[in-house]
Amino acid sequence: MSKLRGTAVGKVRSRFGNAVINAGTIAVLLFGGLVAAWMAMWMVHYMAEFVRWLPVPHELA
Repeated sequence: MSKLRGTAVGKVRSRFGNAVINAGTIAVLLFGGLVAAWMAMWMVHYMAEFVRWLPVPHELA
């Protein structure tokens, strides 16, 4: 970890600055949040389809 911090991260910080690193981190977090929301949407969709096929009264589901 110390080698990486000394070479790669040091070069990136000196060349581009912290602003670019922060913007990249924010972009990755936003993209991850979008993917998680999309997966959750599909999970809810499939759960609703599954519940619809269950032999239970639909007032309960």
